[in-house]
Amino acid sequence: MMTRKAFLTLTSALLLALAGLAVGSIPLVLLAAALALFPVATLAVTRFPEIGGSRRLAVDRLFEGDTCEVELTVQNTGASPAVVEVAEELSPLLRIEAPETVHTLSIPGNAMTMRDYGLVAPIRGHYSVPPARYRVTDLFDTYAREGRLATQQYVSVFPKRNLLRDMPVRSRYPMGLIGEHGVSQPGQGVEFFGLREYLPGDPMRAVNWKASARLTDTLVVNQREKETAAEVTLLLDARAITERGTVGDNPLLHCCRAAATVASLYLGRKDKLRLITYGEGTREVAYDTGERQLYKVLEALAAAKAGGNAPVGQVVDGLLASLRPKSPVILVSSLEGDPSSVEAATLLRSLNVQFVVVSPGMLRPLAVASETERAEVLAEREATLQQLRAFGARVIDVEPDTNLQDALMVVGRA
Repeated sequence: MMTRKAFLTLTSALLLALAGLAVGSIPLVLLAAALALFPVATLAVTRFPEIGGSRRLAVDRLFEGDTCEVELTVQNTGASPAVVEVAEELSPLLRIEAPETVHTLSIPGNAMTMRDYGLVAPIRGHYSVPPARYRVTDLFDTYAREGRLATQQYVSVFPKRNLLRDMPVRSRYPMGLIGEHGVSQPGQGVEFFGLREYLPGDPMRAVNWKASARLTDTLVVNQREKETAAEVTLLLDARAITERGTVGDNPLLHCCRAAATVASLYLGRKDKLRLITYGEGTREVAYDTGERQLYKVLEALAAAKAGGNAPVGQVVDGLLASLRPKSPVILVSSLEGDPSSVEAATLLRSLNVQFVVVSPGMLRPLAVASETERAEVLAEREATLQQLRAFGARVIDVEPDTNLQDALMVVGRA
């Protein structure tokens, strides 16, 4: 293809020729012919080298804000040296962590060169990384050839997680699995559960001597809280309204980050967990345990799209048959525009299911048309939170600039 330099040269030659003919100047016409001859002669002798290459991504799964190291290799298989410009054509939500996004490489004949740089994704999602585009010019920069290097690759960006030490949930339904999730039943464990009278066969180390000293004829032993696995249901609100805001600051994004934090805690304790995303229908990652399940959940959170308007009350009503009594259900939702969350709390309370609501606070950018409407939305949300508390739900109100662990500390002091 012709470069800008060659195009300007030919244009100048044409204008000079027209001017020479208009004024009857033979020197101008000859100068125009000489200018036009230059790009034509260059085209006749130009031989572009063959350019090839590859690109290696250090990882194909990372968390928001992490850097993926990229190694780009460009090879000149021709005998003559070449100056090659290489550029990445990325999604607007991906950026290169380098001083320049276009690399200009001078490569000798039959040689190759490498460039290392970082690829950063600040927002969750599944992204394609198209082949890098290269451009090589001739010695006089009159003609160029463009092409593609490497192949299309894919990167999954998971929602970032906070360190979470605990959640205000104590399952009372023991499971036949080895795990660390505390249940409020007496048994072998670490956490204190209560006191009872000494029975034959109790180990002496379990005797509470201080409590026994207050009684004249009875020994008292400590009971510990039994540790076992639980079945945890995690509900994610992905209704269309959760997309309100900006790409980097909207309810769905904050809910996905909170859900990733909660899932990491429970699956790290070997509990069984399932994820149900609702909005335009429901999507489920079925019950399972371990690191593989964590990655399934993170993949689903990275892919979550806002849409539909399925109320959580309807979703919970459809789940009742699959819930074990006294098992934890955790709803992650901004609660905006969904009064049925109170209905969900009522249904779960009838089954004696522990209900926890993790609710990221309203966005700082204006999410409604006016301050008056915004105040009404905030008041409606606060009223919903109060109703949920009245029906026995444990509510964790997470402010926009507060991580989940800090919000839990506030709940614990309340």
